[in-house]
Amino acid sequence: MTDQTTPGIGDNVQNIDFAAVESERLRWDYAYLETAVEDLFKEADAFDCVEDEESKAKAMNLIKRLRDEQKRILGVHELEKLPHYRRGQATDQFFFRLADKLARRSKVGPDGQADRLNRMLTAYDTRKLAEEMERRRREREEADRIAREADEIRRRAERAAEEARLQAERARVAIHKQTKTEAAQQAAQAESEAIVAAEIAAAKAEEARIATLVTPADVMRTRTENGTLGTMGTESFAEITDYKNLDLETLRPYFTQPAVLAALNGYARAMGYSADASVQIKGAVFGKRAKSRVR
Repeated sequence: MTDQTTPGIGDNVQNIDFAAVESERLRWDYAYLETAVEDLFKEADAFDCVEDEESKAKAMNLIKRLRDEQKRILGVHELEKLPHYRRGQATDQFFFRLADKLARRSKVGPDGQADRLNRMLTAYDTRKLAEEMERRRREREEADRIAREADEIRRRAERAAEEARLQAERARVAIHKQTKTEAAQQAAQAESEAIVAAEIAAAKAEEARIATLVTPADVMRTRTENGTLGTMGTESFAEITDYKNLDLETLRPYFTQPAVLAALNGYARAMGYSADASVQIKGAVFGKRAKSRVR
């Protein structure tokens, strides 16, 4: 049976290798450019030194031809890419405009409605989390207080039971001894009950302590009737609050070489690329130097 399923958006192009198709077209349409580049490359590759005025002239002429050919190639490149570039811009603008209304696509992008709502949700959840953690803290304090009191009662009961036992052992008269023995038994029973109560109170105090160690995700996890899950996590962030007082020395190991070079070029440019020793900095050098030019 033939599959009559209605094709979805993009089904007619999803198996096309657009890059391969375009590369093949460019190689066919601009084969003359590849030939010109290969010929010039071989000619330049065979040129190994400049040793007199004649070879200098040849080198200058070859440099000019190489650069002229590069300009021609880049000019054709711009003409070829412009329609794709404009179509890409239009595609980005159309879809990104719609997407940005809904949610931010990057940390530096504009806020969408989802981001606005998420800020409201975060503010609410943060307040509810603080209230819940404060409640748990108070419960822990109360449980600790009850456990301390129960432990104190246990210690008093143990002392009373021990004292009653000793009194019963010291009793001489039989009837008096019987009374002391009964008192010792009652004290022992009270001691046993106090020990059990203290153990229960200690267990509850430990439960209360553990309850204060939960993560925000555990406390705030909720699910709506339609299955949407809401929770809280942590978000990594880094913001500069005072650029002038930023501790660059601490950040030094994390500067990439291109970033440092860009900073050096900015400083050198501000100093007019002066070779004066007073503006040079340790670990670098800048200034102006001779360089051959061909026009």
